Amino acid sequence: QVLRTIAVGRHVLLIAEVPVSEGAELAGRRLDDVHRIGEVRVIALRRRGAEAVDWSPRPDYQLAAQDRLVVLATRAGLGRFLARSHPR
Repeated sequence: QVLRTIAVGRHVLLIAEVPVSEGAELAGRRLDDVHRIGEVRVIALRRRGAEAVDWSPRPDYQLAAQDRLVVLATRAGLGRFLARSHPR
């Protein structure tokens, strides 16, 4: 779900909420391993079952199914990230 768009010169960045599905490539990965320079950056985390959003998640946090990530991404980066958030 795209929450906002930000125009940066001739480019557009997206802020989106991305759920981590069971069996997804992202599940089990450390948070600092999912960033892609120039494509996608996790800026917040809502852990499975939690109501509060953590705006400063630990980089060593291990992602699990049903976590929800707020990311800042390019269009292409978001597309690749979404593919990693669902089972293959």
